[in-house]
Amino acid sequence: MAGRTPQATEEFIETPDGWRLALYHYPNRKRRHPVVLVHGMGSNRHNLDFPDSQLSIAKYLHKKGFDTWVIELRGAGKSQPLSAVNRLKGYLRPSYSFDDHVFGDIPAFVKHIQRATGQKALHWVGHSLGGVLLYAVVGTLGNSVCKSAVTIGA
Repeated sequence: MAGRTPQATEEFIETPDGWRLALYHYPNRKRRHPVVLVHGMGSNRHNLDFPDSQLSIAKYLHKKGFDTWVIELRGAGKSQPLSAVNRLKGYLRPSYSFDDHVFGDIPAFVKHIQRATGQKALHWVGHSLGGVLLYAVVGTLGNSVCKSAVTIGA
């Protein structure tokens, strides 16, 4: 793998309130608990998974043996409403709040990653809004979902 840039697999999950959320997976099972990277407000997955592999936290963690997942919250990157009408409305004025991230996005991502990996506890890295959401994860989903947590600028 030396010199080769890892490629993430792109996956999509749906929330009960009609959003199609994107997540990117760098599979690696050398270490037991997966790492979840959560971007900041006004950004997307590239906030923590920069295209240049020398500047990507996601690619670095993958190379260190971590099963790495980069999520895109609603309204960022390829995450968007399922309905075409709601997508159009969203371009004019976003129709979601912080609570939608806490009670919709994060539980959907957690459930998917836990099911895919068989692990209940996840390592978390959050930048800005992503870090603030980590505090909410522990408050809403409980301590057991968090193996460890790092917040950057939160």
